[in-house]
Order: sequence, then structure tokens, then C-alpha cells
Amino acid sequence: MRTVKTSSGATAVQIVWSWRKGSRSIEHIGSAHDDVALAALKTAAAERLAAGQTELDLGLSGGVEPGTLPIMSSQMTHLWEGLCAAYRILGFESATKGDSVFRDLVLARIIEPTSKIDAERVLSEVGVDALRSGSKPVVRDRTHGRASSVPCRRTPRYGAEVMRRRHATMAVALLILVSACGNDSTSSPSSATATTNTAGTEAAHDIDAATAQRLDAAIDQVMTAASIPGAIIGIWGPEGRYVRAVGVADKATGAPMKTDVYSRIGSMTKTFTVTAILQLAEQGKIGLEDPIGKYIDGVPNGDKIALRELARMRSGLENYANTTEFQQALVADPYRNFTPQELLGYAFAAPPVFPPGQGFQYSNTNTVLLGLVVEKVGGQKLPDYIRVHILVPLGMDHTSFPTTNAFPEPHAQGYTTTTASGAETTATDWNPSWAWAAGAMISTLQDMHIWAPALATGKLLAPEMQKQRLQTLSIPGQPPRDGYGLGIFNLGGWIGHNGSVPGYEAVAVYLPEKQLTLVILINTDIAHQGGEPSSTLATAITKVISPEHVYTVGRS
Repeated sequence: MRTVKTSSGATAVQIVWSWRKGSRSIEHIGSAHDDVALAALKTAAAERLAAGQTELDLGLSGGVEPGTLPIMSSQMTHLWEGLCAAYRILGFESATKGDSVFRDLVLARIIEPTSKIDAERVLSEVGVDALRSGSKPVVRDRTHGRASSVPCRRTPRYGAEVMRRRHATMAVALLILVSACGNDSTSSPSSATATTNTAGTEAAHDIDAATAQRLDAAIDQVMTAASIPGAIIGIWGPEGRYVRAVGVADKATGAPMKTDVYSRIGSMTKTFTVTAILQLAEQGKIGLEDPIGKYIDGVPNGDKIALRELARMRSGLENYANTTEFQQALVADPYRNFTPQELLGYAFAAPPVFPPGQGFQYSNTNTVLLGLVVEKVGGQKLPDYIRVHILVPLGMDHTSFPTTNAFPEPHAQGYTTTTASGAETTATDWNPSWAWAAGAMISTLQDMHIWAPALATGKLLAPEMQKQRLQTLSIPGQPPRDGYGLGIFNLGGWIGHNGSVPGYEAVAVYLPEKQLTLVILINTDIAHQGGEPSSTLATAITKVISPEHVYTVGRS
């Protein structure tokens, strides 16, 4: 059992199950905002652990007779996917995009809502009546097939009122759900989601041994040459998959890197922020040609810089991260909480680099401004908007936008030389607020496996909007075919983004021509021969798996 701080400030109680060596799945018990509710969740989790249940019978008709549905903890994602599909068919589209509390409700017999008020509010919003019922889930012993008298989890006193509903539409939803869940009882929640989102293009087997050996050799060579402590690499495609953790997560203890750790993903965050902007543009709430001055006051050339130019990195605004004043402030106190307005202040104090639209400069300033536009027009804080409109629809349960230095477990230690003296230090718990909309997010290998193809293929956007997104303009120092679009790049045919913050780097890209997904997460940002070590890894890997499409990034 463990507790994890969520981005909303609540405390989540979870159980980590390990059925065999190397396997791991996380069961979410619930979230609480006060000590009393937290104590109840911990008691429920303790009961769950003590009983050692591994399988539930959900009573679709009030019992454990025919009509029940066995749900493994590792099938929770399938359950959610199936219910989302059912509710879309039934017309409750908001159910799959709304408050995360509703996710708890549709997994009613597995995950409890945080309060009766939350439950009633969300049910009301999606038009589902809460009917009273005394039925309770029955736990079945996986080994002996016996029904147990011990409930899966102690049901809160309001649970029978709110959660044991038997609305006619729910019965239809559960019928549809049966076909969506299948019989997979071994995959983790994350991998189940990834499979759903990339169905039909990825082989279920490992790549051939010869290619795996070439990849091993290429990765090991770069790890040594670039002094990368630890790395997680995932490759998925029609010819097979390759997933490997190499090196260490902690140099002090020698703890090995593992494929399930959380990692800071830096500028991959930009892809989420710009996706939010494009969603708002699709809805007609903003125009990509609107000047930023229409939404945010005090921006130099604000009446001339279009939102499209901000997303394409062609505003001419100075990158606050490049200013001496900001760099000194970050090094002096890396645990400090920076506000977006403070970040923009560093940028606006410097003169523009070039007139709007007349050049290219990669700038965090651009994306921070777009984040403020999302908040103003979208009506939600940026982390909430991204969670509701991007993460939940894609089932990216292990991706978050922290507003503090909170870091979910397990995670690797991150190593950097971003210090006053240039000496190496750990940046694991540094506050990512300095990057905000441009680089604050946290994710995992499997969630990035979902995001890379979804981003490149426009899963959350209409085809016309995705077409605009992929219209790239050339990047100085890169081959002519490479370019940067709307919060996305194309390097050698690989579409996606990378990210780098003190201690961590990420690459998540998709190659449409071969339907290949590549994800790299490492626990250092210390430069290698003037470039990012994650890019060096990506170059070496793509030389093996796509020699005609090699990922390269110009040296800084």
C-alpha cells in the first residue's frame, strides 16, 4: 500500500500488486482531501491486502450467477475503455471527457468517489440517475473459485445510495463492456490502454533476436559514451516490440532502472498545451490568426504576434530560459515556485529577437503564453484542462501536470550540472513550475507509448486541424526536410517532440511510414558533445530500426 500526492492536492491511496517477478500493476483505492477520509481509504486498502483478493465478480444482475463479469485489477483500463464506448453510444459523450470523479463512478465497484457531493454532482451532469440498491460486489478466490464473504473494499455509507445504481442504460453499457474487456488477465493497466490505442498496427511479439542484439549494442555504446546513468527505451511496430530498461535509477544505491518508473518529460509538455489550443480553435473559441494581445495584455508586439506563430516558435519573443536573470534565479533556489507572470517578466524585459514571423527561435515563452490562453478561454486551470480533455480520453492514467515538486513513486534520481558551479547534483525534487506549460509534466513509458502515435496521427483533432498542425517550416541547422509545426516536429520522418529539464530527458516520436513508435526516457540532461544525450540515443536507435529515416537534432 502506498500514498501519492495528486496534482489537485489530494492524497491517493493505491495498492501495488506484483504477481510474479518483473510484473507490477497499480490499483487505485481512492483519493481524499482530509484526514478522516484518508484514514478510511487506508483501512479499506489494508482489508484489501489482508484478504489478498485477485479477482472480483461484478454483479450485473445483483448476484454471482450468469451475468456477472470477472474483472482483474489489471483489466481496469479495459473496463474504462468499454464503458466509455458504451456511454458514447448512449449519448453521454461528456462522461468520457468530464471530471475524473466520473471515472471513479463508472468503475464503481472497484474505485470509490471521494465524496457523496462529488458523486451526485457528476451523475447529475451526465444525466444518470442514482438509484438505491443493497447489492454489493462479491470477491471470488482466484485459485479455488469460491465466493468470499469478505468484500473487496469497505463500501462507504453513501455508496449504496450513489454507486449501486441500476439504471437501464447502465445495463446496456455493461453488455457492450463485456466484448471490450476480453480475457486478458496479465497485462498492466498502462499496456492495456496502449494496446487499445494502437490496435491493428503493433505486433504482440518481441522483435527478432538479431535486431534486438543490434539495438542492445547501439544503446550500450551510447550509454557508456554519453555517461547516461539510466534509460528506458520502448519501440513498437508491426514487426514486433522492444522494451528495455538499462543502467541505474540511483547512482548512490545502484538501484537498477525499471520500465515502470515515472519520469519528468520536459518539453513534451508543449505538445499537450498546443493540442489544447488546437482543440479550442476547432470549437471556434479562438482563431489561430488571433493576436496574442487579444487575450494577454503587456506582450511586446502583442498586436502582431498570432497564436499560430507562438505555436510554431516564430514570435520573436525572447526565451525567458535563456536570460541571465532567470538562470540566476533558478540556480539560486530550484525549489522556488515561479508563476507564469514571473516567467514572462524575464522574457519581456529583453528586446524581441526578430519581428513576428520573420525567424525561428525555440522559446518557452511562446508556450507559457499559449497556456494562459487555454486557461482564459477554456475556463479551467491548465493542468485540469489537459487532464480532462487529453489524458482522460486517451486513458493516460500515469501522466500528470504537477503544480508542486511532487513526484509519483517509483521514480529515478535525476542528474544535472545546472548549478552555479557547474558541479553535478540531483534535481529530482526541483520545482518544475519554472517550465509550466512548456515543460512541467510527468509521465511513464507506457503513457508516452499511447501519446506518441495519438499526437502524430491527430487522434484528438479533426483531420483538417491535424493537417495544419503538421505543416512544418524549416529549422535552422536541420536538413531541409525537417521542420517544426504547431507544437510538433518532423525529424527524418519521425513526428513528435522531445523534452529536457534538469535531471531528465524524453523523446516520444512516431514514424507513419513504418507505423513505428519510439519512446526514450533518461535520468540526466548533462550534454554529450554539445547535444542532448537522449537525442544521441534516438539517433543510434533509428539507424538500426529505420536507416532511411534517422532522427537527428542539431548540436547546440
